[in-house]
Amino acid sequence: MAAPASMPARPPQASSPRVSGRLEAACAAAIALGAVAARIWILRSTGVLTEDFLITLRYAENIAAGRGIVYNPGEWVLGATCPLYMMVLAAAARLGLDAALAGRVLNILADGATCLAVFSLFRMLGRPAAGLVAALLFAATTAPIAASTGGMEAGLVTLAGLGAVHAHARRRPVWMCAFLGLLWLLRADGLLLALFLLGAWLRREHRVPWRALAAGLLVALPWTLFAWAVFGSPLPNSVTAKLAVYGAARGGAPFPNLGEFQAQFAGGFVQKALLAAALYGAAAAWRHAPALRAPLLWMAAYLSAMLLSRVPVFPWYWPPILPFYYGCAGLGLSVLARAILVRVPGLPAAPLKAGALLVLALPLAAHLPAIRRDIANAQALEDTVRRPLGLWLADTRNTRPTDRILTESIGYIGYYSRRPILDAIGLVSPQVIPVYREAANPLGEIVARFRPEVLALRPAERDLVAAHPPARFAERYRLARCFPERSARPAYCVFLLQRGQKDKDVGPRSSAAEGERGGQ
Repeated sequence: MAAPASMPARPPQASSPRVSGRLEAACAAAIALGAVAARIWILRSTGVLTEDFLITLRYAENIAAGRGIVYNPGEWVLGATCPLYMMVLAAAARLGLDAALAGRVLNILADGATCLAVFSLFRMLGRPAAGLVAALLFAATTAPIAASTGGMEAGLVTLAGLGAVHAHARRRPVWMCAFLGLLWLLRADGLLLALFLLGAWLRREHRVPWRALAAGLLVALPWTLFAWAVFGSPLPNSVTAKLAVYGAARGGAPFPNLGEFQAQFAGGFVQKALLAAALYGAAAAWRHAPALRAPLLWMAAYLSAMLLSRVPVFPWYWPPILPFYYGCAGLGLSVLARAILVRVPGLPAAPLKAGALLVLALPLAAHLPAIRRDIANAQALEDTVRRPLGLWLADTRNTRPTDRILTESIGYIGYYSRRPILDAIGLVSPQVIPVYREAANPLGEIVARFRPEVLALRPAERDLVAAHPPARFAERYRLARCFPERSARPAYCVFLLQRGQKDKDVGPRSSAAEGERGGQ
């Protein structure tokens, strides 16, 4: 079996290769342990739970309780984007474990494994220093930390994608396809990496890896066929909803996510320096490491799709490409290190690299409290607004168990209220998606058509509903409570349908809407 293509040979080193290799491996292990420790510290000190994670968690708990793959009991809609993760959480809940904690711990451990895997990949390609830089940056930067501590599946997605690339570089097609099958089950956009890796394999090997494809299908096909039979498509409804809703709402600007890209890659001097190093390193990898060409093309396609998409860039979209981006930055920085070694002969390379890594690690470690503070501040909104709102709605003195709540924040409000939800975006309520194509004021029209018993709205959302005459907002709904309580500028207010309004003024349109709802 041919060895994977590697970067050009490194300059001679004063220390022995065995000592250098052991030191590099020890550094990688220390980085991985540090990544796990930092995330556990942040999780314990903030109690962070990401809004979207609670959507998956509600699905998982319904599965564990025997209600099926449903968000609202009785409504079979695949609104979770990560079926494999959903099933793992369901298994944890069924076993009596704390599924919310299990999901976060699993992704934290996956992040630690990713640090080891990215180091292993670049060491295999002859550039262990670049792998250490990539591992360190992944261990201590905001996006991966926020995603894994909040419970999002990004840690598992990143590790599965990196595993597929690692197997591709080592010419192990069975493992490559197995990882790609897992990636498809974790998030549907993993199909993009599969296309690039399989295309690169065919171009390099000039043969179809039938046995490997069978292994990948063995992993991916059972769920795919089941989802097709039950839900009509293996693609989650959330994908369709986001494309339709945000496409209608953000259709004007050519690059609606440009601000998020600037913040991620050019928000300050350090980000700009890493971007320059990554671009230089990517060019070097393209020339000298053919095994990285497919991942580089995938990374470019992934970022281009996010830049051009009308769907907002959520923070957990970044981690899957970051090991490769940071690896390219490490390659670029290694050029500078090699220049120093050449100009100052006799320097021991291994201690020099360890010292350089320490210089990089210290400011990253010093920045961790700021990351923790940002996560804690974001969590404060959940702990003082959306969680109490959901618990207030769960109280039978305030709402009935059958009352349907219209809200956009279906994570916290849906999970803690335990009430049926009419999702304003349509992730778990496909019946609202056509409204975005038909109405100038979709939110107001949703209220007019479906007349939910409860509205949990932000001030701007309330104004939209009030401005839509068919909703008859002032006549039909009364203000019940605002959150935070006794705040001059509440973040959310709850409005209840006044008694008797559900059955009044039932015309042709509302009758059709009620029939549509009853069929869910």
